[in-house]
Amino acid sequence: DETPEFKTTVTWNSEHDVDLHVLRSDAMGNYPMFGDLMDDLFYDNLHGMWWQAGTFDDGVHLGDDTDGFGPEIAVIGKIEPGRKYLVIAQFARVRVQNDFRFDVTVEAELQPLTPTGPVATATLTHEFFINQRGTRYLAFEIDGTSRTITPVDMTN
Repeated sequence: DETPEFKTTVTWNSEHDVDLHVLRSDAMGNYPMFGDLMDDLFYDNLHGMWWQAGTFDDGVHLGDDTDGFGPEIAVIGKIEPGRKYLVIAQFARVRVQNDFRFDVTVEAELQPLTPTGPVATATLTHEFFINQRGTRYLAFEIDGTSRTITPVDMTN
């Protein structure tokens, strides 16, 4: 089956530039630096060669939307047990001066281990203000072992 086990989508109601990042932890649960070119899936690293080389399990970012509204989408072919994944939306660039605040919606979808199991889904919306350029919204953490989506719902 070639359906990715995990998919996340970011959309927003503004022309501002928002960037989707998916960070993959090491085996100890520690996340890499934001912008890491191995374990941060984002516009500068569209294809994460994760888990087993040359197989469908990789992480893929489907492209950067710089002119507003989204979507930006990332998928992971197979979630890796013993790893965690952090889904982040970053307010990257101001594009219209009269848009003082806007909403960013982050959706996560995790396929079940068994064909008859339920698909796990979660959605969060966060309001950004124009003076928060560079701020990161940490939306979800996905646990590759328990196969759960946990809301983080905080900025940094």
